[in-house]
Amino acid sequence: MKALRMGSRILYMLTRNKRFLAGSVLKFMNIQVTMKLKWVLENIPGLQEAADNGEVAFGSIDSWVLFKLTGKKRNI
Repeated sequence: MKALRMGSRILYMLTRNKRFLAGSVLKFMNIQVTMKLKWVLENIPGLQEAADNGEVAFGSIDSWVLFKLTGKKRNI
């Protein structure tokens, strides 16, 4: 992420294109993921059982990106 932000800042300084400025402030954040997960597990029928059996995965956008970048490997 640091490399992405630094590269975006450099591109912005060279081009003054605001598109690159937006990339320089990009951050992944886990905002209220726990509360959302609790609500989903309590209100979607069958999901708690599927989670107990290891049939579902939970996370936020940053964990999804890591999942994709690691070749869809899961560490449980």
